[in-house]
Amino acid sequence: MSTFLFAYVLALGLVLCITPLIIHIAHRLRLYDDPDNRKIHTNPVPRVGGISLFMAIMILSVWMIHTCQIPSHALRTSAKVDIYHILLGSLLIFMIGLWDDINGLRARTKFILQLIIASAIYGMGVRITEIPLTEQLSLKLYWISCPVTLLWIVGITNAVNLSDGLDGLVSGLVCIAAISLGILSFYCGNIPLAILMITITGAATGFLFFNFHPARIFLGDCGSLLLGFLLAGGSTLCMARARTFAHFILPLAVLGLPLFDMLFCMLRRFIERRSIFSPDRSHFHHRLLAIGFHHRQAVLLCWLTSLTGIGISAIMFLVSFEGILLSFVAFGIMYVTIFRKVGAIRLRETLAGLRQNYARAMQVKEEIARFEEVELDFRRVCTFQDWWNAVCRAAQYMNFAELTLTTERRDGTPLTLTWIHPKQKTPLHAYITLMVPIQDARAASSLQISVKIIIGESLEQGARCVTLFSRLIEQYRFTSIQENQIIPHDSSSYDPRTELQDEPCVVGLAG
Repeated sequence: MSTFLFAYVLALGLVLCITPLIIHIAHRLRLYDDPDNRKIHTNPVPRVGGISLFMAIMILSVWMIHTCQIPSHALRTSAKVDIYHILLGSLLIFMIGLWDDINGLRARTKFILQLIIASAIYGMGVRITEIPLTEQLSLKLYWISCPVTLLWIVGITNAVNLSDGLDGLVSGLVCIAAISLGILSFYCGNIPLAILMITITGAATGFLFFNFHPARIFLGDCGSLLLGFLLAGGSTLCMARARTFAHFILPLAVLGLPLFDMLFCMLRRFIERRSIFSPDRSHFHHRLLAIGFHHRQAVLLCWLTSLTGIGISAIMFLVSFEGILLSFVAFGIMYVTIFRKVGAIRLRETLAGLRQNYARAMQVKEEIARFEEVELDFRRVCTFQDWWNAVCRAAQYMNFAELTLTTERRDGTPLTLTWIHPKQKTPLHAYITLMVPIQDARAASSLQISVKIIIGESLEQGARCVTLFSRLIEQYRFTSIQENQIIPHDSSSYDPRTELQDEPCVVGLAG
């Protein structure tokens, strides 16, 4: 125990010594996190505090793991190698975060780089290969091991990063998670991992002296990504060496708050049809502020929620397999209830949004199918008459109300063609009119088709149909039709043949 206490105190003291120097350098170089509409702070604050954590954790972890004495030589070799692999990956993650803090990186770029690093760690042997159900029975993952491991490592890394929205929040959550994983690692006999987790706990505790509200320095991406990746790698090793289902599940419970927060944020952005990487102010901690909690109160409540989840999960060590499942269900219900109470998720609205998104996806699929069917008609066009027939067919398939095209005959006299939907009885206020430009080699300027669109249930649906219609008009312009195939001078001999699906379309000729 003296080794762990020494690691904790040394990490804490090292961060307390390094962080003021980092703050001074950040001020000199103006490495600030400037306030904006999605951030809580109102004044520029240095944002590269992860440098002090990186230095303390790396130096102390390598030194103490290398010098610590473990009885089993095989365990010493494999466990140390796994830790070195995780530290190597954390070095790369730290560099990505530091580059983002200084120069900026797109969220997708960071995600791809994280995925590459996680894949390398997986290739080095840090992986989840089975799920232990009992001490004698386990479920082999086989090829699923790779996506499960990558999803876990990248997911936890970003979950911790996304939780970094209040002063001291992530530092405290990391302390709670790291000490829990350290105890679990010690219980499972993985002493190097336990030392790493205790070192992380000490470093995060020391950083809290500068990061708690009002913060003098922020973790930045270099800090939050580093801590997230270390917890992801450490929890992966805990799950890989788990002897029972309770051991396997506990890392998930330890990181429950950031995981649920990330999942609900992604679900909310999906329902709102925004990028899952887009920022917002709907995280759990943001909701606590919105309902009236002060900054420090919100942070302390988040810490308490995380501790409560770990406490419920600890019951799993005292019950049978069936009891473990019940405890895990209770754990999930607790988080869903808490998130629902603060307004971070609304079950009815979520289900309604999912149904709406599904209906919209089916609608888009049907519109694309109709577009492809009408496109075949345009490919068979030989005359202007065929072209106009195809245009009318497309308009009816896309549920337009009316089309009007004004062009010229070969003798220069004007010609107006009008198509009206045969079954259209929608009130006039449910229409909008747009002009779709087309090219006519015989005209001095571009022509336009006036399109009257039925709004229906969604303006967006009408806009999608206009987009598809415009693609057809742009791609299959009648400029390529031979001059001797253009509509004749005598409009009385013009048969529009606009019968679509055995239902006549009204065509008007003027001029």
